[in-house]
Amino acid sequence: MFPALIEFGPLCFPTYATLLSLGLVGGVVATVWEGRRRGLAPTHGFDAALLAACGGLVGARATHVAINWVYYHDHVSEALRLWAGGLAWQGGLVPSLVLVGLYARRCRLPLGALLDALTPGLAWFPFFLWLGSGAASDVYGRETYPIDGLLWTLSADLPDLYGLRAPRVNVPLLGAMWSGSVLAASWVLRRRSSAAGSLFLAFLALTGLGGLVLIPLQANPAPLLLGLRLDWLFSLMLTAGGLGGLVALRLRVVKDRRRMKVNG
Repeated sequence: MFPALIEFGPLCFPTYATLLSLGLVGGVVATVWEGRRRGLAPTHGFDAALLAACGGLVGARATHVAINWVYYHDHVSEALRLWAGGLAWQGGLVPSLVLVGLYARRCRLPLGALLDALTPGLAWFPFFLWLGSGAASDVYGRETYPIDGLLWTLSADLPDLYGLRAPRVNVPLLGAMWSGSVLAASWVLRRRSSAAGSLFLAFLALTGLGGLVLIPLQANPAPLLLGLRLDWLFSLMLTAGGLGGLVALRLRVVKDRRRMKVNG
C-alpha cells in the first residue's frame, strides 16, 4: 500500500483520496464539456454528474463493505472511511443510473443524450479508481508462479487487503490500462455516434468485456452464484446489454430510414 502520494512538511495527500478526487472532478468537468457540445445546459450536465457521483460512491462503498464483511466485521470503524480505499464500482452503477434517469424525467431531458454526455466522465473515473485500488490493495490479483507463463510476467510483489505480500497478477495496472483504452475509444466515438444513447451503450459493452477478462484474475473475495462470481456475471450482463442495445438502435435507425424512403 502507498498511504501518501505527496508529503511536504505538515501537508500530506493520501494516494487513494487524491486519485479518487481527480477521477470525480475530471468526470464532472468532462460531463459538463460534453453536455454543452450536445446542447445541454451546463447546469444540467453538472447536476447529472453530481447525482451519478453520489449514487455511485454510496452504492460502490456499500457493496465493497458487504462483499468484504469478514474483514469489516472486525474493523467496523473502517466501513465509512471512503478515503482509505474500497469501492466496488458494479454496486455503484445501478444507483447512479437510477438517479440520472429520475433527474432526466423531472427536467424533461432526453435520457439517451444525457447518458451520452455522461459517458466521457464515466470513462474517466475508472482509470483513477483502478490506480487508487492498486494503492489501497482493495483489489488484488491471484498468486502466480514461474510456471504460469504470461501471468507470471504480468505479476508483481503485491499485498492483499490484509497486507500479505506475494507475487500476484497486477490486476489494478491491467485495469487502468483497459480503462485508459475505453476512455480513448469513448473520446473518439463521441463525435461519430449518431443515435442517442449509442455512446453510452458502447461504453457499457467495452467495460463489461474488460471485466470478463480481468475479474477471473482477481483474488479478492466476491459472492458466488452457480459457482461464478457475481461481479463476473454483472460484467456479462453489461456486455450483453451494451451489445444488445447497440444492435437494437441500429435496427431502429435502419427501420426509420426505410420509412423515410417510403414516405418520400
